[in-house]
Amino acid sequence: MKTPRKLFKSTLLLILLFGLFACSDNSTDPDENEGEGETSITVTGDFDAEKTGTASFKGEQNIGKTWGINIYDEFPQTFHLYFQTGNPFGTDASTRPAPGTYEIGFNESDDSVFSAEYTAYSDDGELSYTTNTDLCGESAPDGTLTIESSTAESVEGSFEFDAVFYSVDADLECDYNRTIAVSGRFKAEDGGI
Repeated sequence: MKTPRKLFKSTLLLILLFGLFACSDNSTDPDENEGEGETSITVTGDFDAEKTGTASFKGEQNIGKTWGINIYDEFPQTFHLYFQTGNPFGTDASTRPAPGTYEIGFNESDDSVFSAEYTAYSDDGELSYTTNTDLCGESAPDGTLTIESSTAESVEGSFEFDAVFYSVDADLECDYNRTIAVSGRFKAEDGGI
């Protein structure tokens, strides 16, 4: 029988994989995403990148009882950043956060703590490296998410966090070999993710 921690990690991995496939878009028209929010991101450390993209959130709740901000680029997709708060196994739905500064870490029972996951894709579109909250046994990303304004139509703010960047092989073995710092700004619009 799986321990609760292993069960949670397995469930989190399934949610991650579902999210990656759910975010894929076979469209070839960049104007289809008109009206979505925007973001700019800087990654430094053992992996460097400057990125821009779109940002959205769902007005009520995401998978389970969580609330999150979905940030990515397209044509081609080179990164995906996701902030999430709430407990996917809880009984109460998380709601859109009020303006303020929130901890980035790992505490699924505390709506004032957001998890953060940054995924980079290789040139052929395959997953290359990702950060996540304790999925492979390393410590969760650590930093802050600042919400400057929060309305039913948009959530705007900034973020900065440090994380271990890892790759996962076909046997789901983790390879920790990079440390990164991620910072940026976003204006997320209600996108129904």
